[in-house]
Amino acid sequence: MADKSVNIAAIDAGSNGIKMLLGEVDEQGTLWELDSVREPVRLGQDAFTTGAFSDQTVAAAVEAFIKFKELMEAQGVERVRAVATSACRNARNADELVRRVADRTGIELEIIDGLEEARLVFQAVSRKIYLKDKDVLLIDMGGGSVEITVARSGRVLAIESMQIGPVRLLERMRREGLEERQAGKLLSRYEGAVRDLIRRELETDAPDLWIGTGGNIQALGQLRTQLCRKGNPGKIKPSDLDVILEKLLEMKVDRRVKRLRLKPDRADTIAIAAIVLRMVLAEAKAQRLIIPDIGLRHGLLHQLAQELKPHQWIRPAQ
Repeated sequence: MADKSVNIAAIDAGSNGIKMLLGEVDEQGTLWELDSVREPVRLGQDAFTTGAFSDQTVAAAVEAFIKFKELMEAQGVERVRAVATSACRNARNADELVRRVADRTGIELEIIDGLEEARLVFQAVSRKIYLKDKDVLLIDMGGGSVEITVARSGRVLAIESMQIGPVRLLERMRREGLEERQAGKLLSRYEGAVRDLIRRELETDAPDLWIGTGGNIQALGQLRTQLCRKGNPGKIKPSDLDVILEKLLEMKVDRRVKRLRLKPDRADTIAIAAIVLRMVLAEAKAQRLIIPDIGLRHGLLHQLAQELKPHQWIRPAQ
C-alpha cells in the first residue's frame, strides 16, 4: 500500500505581493516543498497612502486568492493557512478584504502582528541554519515593516518591529517629494534602536551571526553576483551594499528592470531597501549578512506540518 501523505499550503499576503508555498508532508512527518507562486498585488500602495484599500486593490487581491485556490485544488491541498501582514495591519478596511477572500474562496485570511510574523520567520530560519551557541540578529524585511529578532542559542530574547519597510518608505517619499538617495532622512528616528536592542538583550556590542530574510534582501543577494561580481548570493557584506547602492542610484527603474531583470515592483523599492539594510547592518556592527532562501511562508508551512496529528496517518481497516 502506498504511503499516505498530506498536501498543505501557506499564503503570505504581504505589502509588496501575495505569495503561496505548496508542500507535502509524508507519513514519516518529513516536509517537502513542492512549488512557490507569487502574484504582484501591492497592498501597501493603498495602505500606506490613503490608509484604506481601493476597490481595485481588493479585487486584484481576491483574484490572486482565486488563482491560489485553483492551484490548491489541482494539487489536492487539504490544509492551508493564510496570513496578512503590515499593509493589512495599516488599512482601516482590511476586514472587507478578509470577508471578500472568504466569500469567494473559503480561505480564512488572518491578520497577524509583527511579533508573530518575526516568530514564524525565526522558526523557519532555525530549521535551516545551526544557531546553537550563537548570539543571532535576524533582520526580516517586508514591504511595510522590518522585524528585528535577537536570539541566543536558538531561543528568542526580543523582537522589535519598525515601520521602515521599503514600500511604506517609497509611498511616504512620493508624498514628500524626496528622491531615493534621500531615504536615509526618514530613518533618523530609528538610528540607535538596533544597537540599543543588542546591548540590552545580549549585553555585547555585536552578535555572532547576522541573518537576513525577505524578498528585497534576497534580491540584494542576487545583485551582489551581478554588480559586485561575487559568486555567492547567499551572503552580503556592508561594502557590497555600498557598491550595489551606488550602481542602483545611477539607474532609473526601467533600466533596472531591463539590465538587472528585476520585476517592476521590486525595481522601484530595491535602492530604498539597500539604504534601510545598510543602516541596520551599521547599527548591528555586522561583518556579513547570511541570506537563506527563507520567508514567512516557509514558517507557516512548517507550522502546518507540525500541527498534523498522528491519527491522520492511521489507515482504515481493510
